[in-house]
Amino acid sequence: TRSVVGGGVTLVDLAGARVPVSSVYDSTTRTLRLTPTVNLKAGTTYLFQVATATDVAGNRVQLEESREIRYVATTRFANMSAAPTVRFGSSAQLRADLIGVRDGESVLVESLNSTLKPPTWETIGVTTVSGGAVRASVAPSVTARYRFHYLGDAGHRASASTFVTIGVRPELTLSGTGQ
Repeated sequence: TRSVVGGGVTLVDLAGARVPVSSVYDSTTRTLRLTPTVNLKAGTTYLFQVATATDVAGNRVQLEESREIRYVATTRFANMSAAPTVRFGSSAQLRADLIGVRDGESVLVESLNSTLKPPTWETIGVTTVSGGAVRASVAPSVTARYRFHYLGDAGHRASASTFVTIGVRPELTLSGTGQ
């Protein structure tokens, strides 16, 4: 592995602004790895350009090659929570942090339908990101599993939270005649 020197390898946005990168070439795998030294903008298309390179003998080779790449930000859920049990007829609050997604973005609320074979996640509602978190109220009539699902967009990868299981306690009313 050796560092690539010279100005032959560049990364620019489509407006032509150069993005500073460090680059390393691995001759065993014949792989050039570019690492931006600044944060890339989610959903932005960049142009990777190789104007000059050196062959294994050290001779300068003119390549004039370029490729477009699109940076898509990673998203993830954290801290999924809900009450483990609710009384029949009551609701529970689901909550999770959503990292890497702007406030106002839509997120699906899903419930696992285990009567289907195979069990399938079904959308039961939609909520929005606020303060880096998502919240939803659910009212299970039987024990159920819930999760959040962000579908992603041109600049952000899709992700789903872990699921929570909410049990339902029956409410019993006893009445008697007093005999």
